[in-house]
Amino acid sequence: RLEYAEALDFFGRAVAIDEEIGSKERVASNQGNIGTVHMSIGEFAKAQEYLQKCLYVTEELGQRAEAAATRGRIGALNANPSNPAR
Repeated sequence: RLEYAEALDFFGRAVAIDEEIGSKERVASNQGNIGTVHMSIGEFAKAQEYLQKCLYVTEELGQRAEAAATRGRIGALNANPSNPAR
């Protein structure tokens, strides 16, 4: 579990840097990564939150391929039998 905490820390720092330099694309990508880590450790509400943030930005920027990939991750999250929101 320590590896997941470390991954979340690195991705969180990356988001902060991306916001500082104004890279919305990278912010969205790293938010998606954070969502995927949360999904991996069973924190489904947090996963949903970060994946939705990623989806919003990718759609806003017109990044159709990234938005489609994010929708796929949200679908996997919602289909996970361990997800209580399912």
